[in-house]
Amino acid sequence: MTAALPTKRLILLVDDDALVLSVVSHILRAADYEIIECRAGDEGLAAARERKPDLALIDIEMPGMSGIELARHLHTESITEFMFISAHGEDEILDQVREYGAVGYLRKPFDVSQVMPAFETALALADEIRRLRRNEGHLTDALQAARETSMAIGLLMRVLGADRDTAFAVLRDHARSGRRKVNEVATELLAAEELFNSFKSAYARRPQA
Repeated sequence: MTAALPTKRLILLVDDDALVLSVVSHILRAADYEIIECRAGDEGLAAARERKPDLALIDIEMPGMSGIELARHLHTESITEFMFISAHGEDEILDQVREYGAVGYLRKPFDVSQVMPAFETALALADEIRRLRRNEGHLTDALQAARETSMAIGLLMRVLGADRDTAFAVLRDHARSGRRKVNEVATELLAAEELFNSFKSAYARRPQA
């Protein structure tokens, strides 16, 4: 008997920008993911309800149903996890990620080389959240810890130019060296990034000599 071929992971991409849709779809298809492309929020919601994707990538600002509205539906209906695509500043995106429970983000205009690291980090977190939901337990605390750890790993991947496993190993080893929990170190790392971004914003607003 011939073994069944593994099913491709299904990814929903919702963005009214045709160029972003084309570029991100091309990158993910080249990595062997199956992609559903939608140009509007209501279209994306219908596709998500019907196909139940493994992850959704959502542009925040779209005409009609916004990405925020779409994200609320995906969350309240427990359809799938999502990451945001946004042209907003770093601090504002991070605030939105935390407020609406996204598992990651891509900032426009994005560096093509950063798409896969950010995407893979978000997909791994989405898988972990699904596992936690199945197991219940202290779900809220566990989900928050998982989100923060995954975002910290994504930050290290960007800063160090490392893959996910290496970034996690660096985070874990640092936590162990101080006899601390990985999530505690992850929370501090994200807070440091937020502080650094505030300094960058303040510097950008200074009058130039």
